Amino acid sequence: MVDTYSPGATRLLDAVAALRPALAATAERSERERRLPVDAVRALRESGVYRMFLPSELGGDPVDLETFVAVLETLAQGNAAAGWDVAAHSIMTLVAIALPAGGVERIYGGKTQVPLAGSLAGGRGRAAVDAAAGGYRVTGRWSFGSGSSEADWIGGSCDVFDGDEPRLGPNGLPQIAVAFFPREAVTIHDVWHTLGMRGTGSNDWSVNGAFVPEPLVVSIVTAPPWSGTLYRIPRTVVTALHFSAVAAGVARGAIDYLTELAQTKTAVFERRYSVQHSLLRERVQTQEAVARAEVLLESARAYRSRMIAEVWETAERGEPITVQQRARMRLAGTNLAECAIRVVDMMFQAAGTTAIDEMNPLARALRDVHVIAQNIAVYALNWEHGGRVLLGLDPGTPIW
Repeated sequence: MVDTYSPGATRLLDAVAALRPALAATAERSERERRLPVDAVRALRESGVYRMFLPSELGGDPVDLETFVAVLETLAQGNAAAGWDVAAHSIMTLVAIALPAGGVERIYGGKTQVPLAGSLAGGRGRAAVDAAAGGYRVTGRWSFGSGSSEADWIGGSCDVFDGDEPRLGPNGLPQIAVAFFPREAVTIHDVWHTLGMRGTGSNDWSVNGAFVPEPLVVSIVTAPPWSGTLYRIPRTVVTALHFSAVAAGVARGAIDYLTELAQTKTAVFERRYSVQHSLLRERVQTQEAVARAEVLLESARAYRSRMIAEVWETAERGEPITVQQRARMRLAGTNLAECAIRVVDMMFQAAGTTAIDEMNPLARALRDVHVIAQNIAVYALNWEHGGRVLLGLDPGTPIW
């Protein structure tokens, strides 16, 4: 488990910690408006979170994976949508920096605070080769465009076609590429009406016959060509972590809120012949709930940190990440998300009727954490795939 951070990482963690109260103040508004407010996005830009996966050669300040999840957790404690959108942006950064040099220059061009959004799942577009124009004609509609409202660029996965025939990759399967568009070139469809995580603005988005020059299109399996341990770790390994960190931040926020509430809320309960009053913190049920929640959350985080350290050390040595390591990393993320649900549920119940108000932070946490756990990155099906690997079988899924 990482206990110390580099000076750059420490500065970033301090910046997001300072930002957390302001993000918390935007949580109700972002849920109501179903997107991050402009002032929250401006604060995120200024904090440096949009360059934590950007190579230093491009002016970025790349971090290790332990710092990455710590940043996401801290953001999510303030506003789960902020943590989620930054997590999604970071994955798209790993795709964007794998573009040909001309594409990287188009997107960044000396800028380092460039919010990205995109969809690598949820339906694919069609990218038809236009050799004469030097690019592709892309048509498609994608789901789950988290952060698309605040993004400067947005990318979507596409099946590549030569004329009417799908282009096949070396494995004989249709070739999948990711095409990037300036935000103003896409149409956002207002369809994000959900139980939780409303502030992520994860709307559908589309293009129709849009021309994309070749440098702004990259194979989905292309690894970033940059030096550094971070870029030797497969993107699918990083996605095993990113949304679980958001869930952990929501859970930590729920424990903190309940702990603070328990100092002042007077609980009413019945004894055999009388009604008695006491502070919530004095109730055995509250004490047990907080104790169990603390151990549950921190145990899950500790296992994740152990796997992060193992994977990081493997990549640092220049060795490939094994299927076993991939499986355990995915299981660590899935376990953390499920533990976060249990933690939030306990805190919600312990708070009593205080928590049932729609705008109460615990009510929001309850909605958010259950929606987070529906995402494929931390979905319960990962137990099956992970178990297959641990039993010496193939994972049964291509996303690992």
